[in-house]
Amino acid sequence: MFYSLVNASLFLGVVAAVAGLAAGAIAFGVGPIFGAHIISDRGKSMMWKAGLVAIVIGSVTTIISFLLLEI
Repeated sequence: MFYSLVNASLFLGVVAAVAGLAAGAIAFGVGPIFGAHIISDRGKSMMWKAGLVAIVIGSVTTIISFLLLEI
């Protein structure tokens, strides 16, 4: 039961990180169109941060899955 709860919460974390990545991509793409380059810069940094978070959470999912299956 603990494994399924952890797996579900980590899946929600990955979904949130991918949503942040999509929002950053939208801000990065729309910023120069409206002449708001600060929004474009913030969108670029949001994409980097969300991508890093998605990689870290994905790694944690694999590590916890491995550890719980070994026990």
